[in-house]
Amino acid sequence: MKRMLALAAILALLLTACGVEITSVGLPVQLRLEKGQTGPLTVEYGAGEDATEEEIAKAAAKLTLVWSSSDETVATVDQTGLVTAVGGGEAEITAAVEDGELSAVCAVRVAVPAEGVTVPKTLDLVVNGEASGALKAAPAPQDATEVAFTYESADPAIATVDEKGTVTAVANGETEITTTLTQTGAEGEPDTVRTGTTRVVVTTQVESLTFDKGEGALTIGNSTTMKVSVLPETASNQTVTWKSSDESVATVDEKGTVKAVKVGTATITASIGDVSASYALTVRDVVCTYCGQTGHAAGSCPTKAADEQAAAQAAAQAAAQAAQQAAQQQQAQQPAPAPQPSGGSGSAGGDMGIGSDWGNQVVTGGGNGTFGEGGDVILG
Repeated sequence: MKRMLALAAILALLLTACGVEITSVGLPVQLRLEKGQTGPLTVEYGAGEDATEEEIAKAAAKLTLVWSSSDETVATVDQTGLVTAVGGGEAEITAAVEDGELSAVCAVRVAVPAEGVTVPKTLDLVVNGEASGALKAAPAPQDATEVAFTYESADPAIATVDEKGTVTAVANGETEITTTLTQTGAEGEPDTVRTGTTRVVVTTQVESLTFDKGEGALTIGNSTTMKVSVLPETASNQTVTWKSSDESVATVDEKGTVKAVKVGTATITASIGDVSASYALTVRDVVCTYCGQTGHAAGSCPTKAADEQAAAQAAAQAAAQAAQQAAQQQQAQQPAPAPQPSGGSGSAGGDMGIGSDWGNQVVTGGGNGTFGEGGDVILG
């Protein structure tokens, strides 16, 4: 206690050495700087009412001031009171009389100007998956001070955005989210505006693929086009990738057309991304519908060909016979030709004399007779 009283007495003597007692020291209440700037702090001294400025200045010149900063990452100060802005934020600069109780404080605010705004270039969202995402907007540089952000969606029917920059998917499509940065100036009014845009792509992922049935059969040489249902129907990717587990048994093309190659089994797989469905295919040998044998179809059946040849021959024979019979019947139905007049000799002593047409009368008789030269028939 005695020591403290002694120090106080010494200080009082020092302060009043020139007949003027310094009663206070003062600094500006606030100093605003931008990062990298410097600014001097001027100390004001107070004394009695009768002290002149010259007397106060002489008394203050005999004092030693100690300068300090509460946060040197924001601002530093040298022993002349020169403040240097280091980083964004606030710090207190203190000027204190060495070995005394007099001091003053200045609140220093360091501003970091925003040169831009950083947002994602694109944001992918899935309606039935990761349906929301944060833009995480940031100023550039990142230590820019006194900034605020606002957000706007170009098409809320595709994606919405809230005041915190959280984007939510609504429907398939693309839209843009505009982020606006504003920075408060020295007078408390926004004096800097920066904007950035993010392209938002909204899709719906495939949940399942389904065949109408899980298995089936094909005959060698035949083909069929497989069909698979994609759910949900609004899935963005509708392109199916096809694969056969054994292409020596059955092949499948990019359109899902399966062709049976040889007897056996194969699994036909339809895939979209990580989602797939399988179809168990059995390939059977060709069965002839005519003879019932395997290995050939009715069109190339040797038994059928032989039967068809025999049938054709039989039909040809039957047709020939029918034609012959028809010709004979037609000939039988025609009238006999009329006799023509003629002369001739007859043989004597015959049983029957052959007459000729004479006056449209034919005379016949029995017994021996001779033919006359004039064509007369002489009957015996």
